This record gives sequence, structure tokens and C-alpha cells, in this order.
Amino acid sequence: MSFTDDWASRAHRVLLSWDKSGVQELTSEEKVGWARFLYSLIIRTPAQIESMRQRMLRELPDFVESRRATYDGRRTSSDSSSFDKFKEEYLADPINIDPVRLLTRLLRNEDALIKIAQLRFRTIRLVGYSGPLFLTSDRPFIMTNGLAQPGAHICLPISPTVLFLAERGDQIYKALLAGGPTKLVTTVNALVCEQAHRYVYGTDSTQLRFVENRLGTKRVASPLG
Repeated sequence: MSFTDDWASRAHRVLLSWDKSGVQELTSEEKVGWARFLYSLIIRTPAQIESMRQRMLRELPDFVESRRATYDGRRTSSDSSSFDKFKEEYLADPINIDPVRLLTRLLRNEDALIKIAQLRFRTIRLVGYSGPLFLTSDRPFIMTNGLAQPGAHICLPISPTVLFLAERGDQIYKALLAGGPTKLVTTVNALVCEQAHRYVYGTDSTQLRFVENRLGTKRVASPLG
């Protein structure tokens, strides 16, 4: 994940440097890097990784079996002469059912990355505001269930005072600004808490009761619907 996180770190620094207008552009490399990071937040949660592991356990035996007819022609000197022996050893090796191996391939999902990178990127800052700040969590992204539909958007708190927003137009941006900072923070924090799995993070404990009343009560959306 170092490649993904390195580009995310570069883009994150740029996003935090944007002034209160929040409409400057990233370079194309930074934008794709940030899109990849956003997608990675969705697919590398503990629940998603466990779901992939269970799927691999179900599907891998049939996948290996489908290679039986071509095994002899593809077998190397280190492989067993018996396909059944090879299959038994392959399925018994924990490395071959490790879902982390799939992450790199999943992060090359061009369909998801293109849909995210085509959105308009903005930031919204809390300026001259003394109320509760943005929270984050082990599932901090807020998004529509599908990115191809009109009104598609992704929100992500990227600091206690800065919210990242990606959308096709500016409807969500205008709506968030129109409600004022208190409503904005309350709405974002409620969603961040509701879709959290186990952990929510803040700068202090003043929002602890707020978190306890909402932790983990909402289904997380999928990037592609």
C-alpha cells in the first residue's frame, strides 16, 4: 500500500493548503493518487478484507480445479507431478488465501478510479468557528451508493477543520455551505459515527456521548452501487 499512501500523502498536503475558497486543482497525478486512496479506504477495512477472505475460501478450490486440464503443460520443476497433490498443497498454503494479495489488483480498478477522478474536488474549511470539530473513524468516507448516478459525491474529513468533497457539480457543496458550520459538522459527524465499525476519533472527549448514540448504526455505501 506504500504507493497508494505516498500519493495520498502528497495530495493531502495540497488539499490542506487550499484557502477558504477550496476550489484549486490538483495535478492529474495527485488527483488519481487521491482517487486511489479514497477507493482504498473502502476496500481495505477489516470487514471488507474478511469478506474477501471468505469469498476466496469458497471460490479458490473451483478456480484451482479449472486449471487441471492445462496443469501438465504449465507445471514447473518445483511443482508436484500430481495435480491432486499440487491442489492439496496450494489450498493448504495460507498465503494463497490471503486477501491482502488482492488489494493491489483491486486498486487498479480503472472503472472505480475514473469515476472518482472525474468528480470535482473541493475542500470546506471551518473558519471563525468555535463549536465541535470534525470527527473521523475507521470508515470515515461518506458517499452515495454508486458514483455513476447524478448527484454522486464523496465526503471525507481530512483534518478537524477541513472537509474534502468530490461531486459532479456543485449542488452538495452549496447545500453544505448554506446550512452553516454547526449543521455541517453535526451532519458529517453523525454519518461518520453511524457507519463506523469500531472506532471514532476526535481531538478530545467532548463528543463522546454523541458518538456513543450513533456508533455503527448505518450500512456503508459501495462505490459502484
